Amino acid sequence: MADTYAQALTGGQRDRFIGKLGAWMAEETRDYLEYKANQNDKCFKSPIEMAFWLAWLTHIWIETITGTGPGSLFPLVQHETQANGRQYRLDFAFVDAAIGLKIAVELDGHDFHERTPEQVDSRNTRDADLHLAGWDVFHFSGRQILSDPSSFVGRVHDGFCDSYARWRRTQPLVLVGGY
Repeated sequence: MADTYAQALTGGQRDRFIGKLGAWMAEETRDYLEYKANQNDKCFKSPIEMAFWLAWLTHIWIETITGTGPGSLFPLVQHETQANGRQYRLDFAFVDAAIGLKIAVELDGHDFHERTPEQVDSRNTRDADLHLAGWDVFHFSGRQILSDPSSFVGRVHDGFCDSYARWRRTQPLVLVGGY
């Protein structure tokens, strides 16, 4: 399947591929925003959150068509969680209770993060609380996301792989055929 994808990109089908990708991303984003609006729920709070969302959709769409990954890991947006008795709202959260996956993605725009010592202290406390509650936390600046979103989406994907590998090591080995 990956060969088909490479041929499509190197052959004359590239424009059609990009067009389908764009249409799919627009449809997924529209459906998601409509769902959130119907739930009277908060959605993206900044352009960098929208950029990350679109990069993530691109990533899982490519995984789906190339057969290189699960292709269905959608983040929870503006997810609320408790850690160390405190309530936190995460920009994006990837959660899979079956394997103990808890990944938080925080997108830090300069206007609202780390401008004062108090903001730095707050972030450090928050990260420590989340870590103690089993969360892996990724922070990316707005400049990073807007300059190269796919690179940072790849780092989050690597976090999934690490979490899955840790979970697999805790599972008993099952031998088939009596061996």
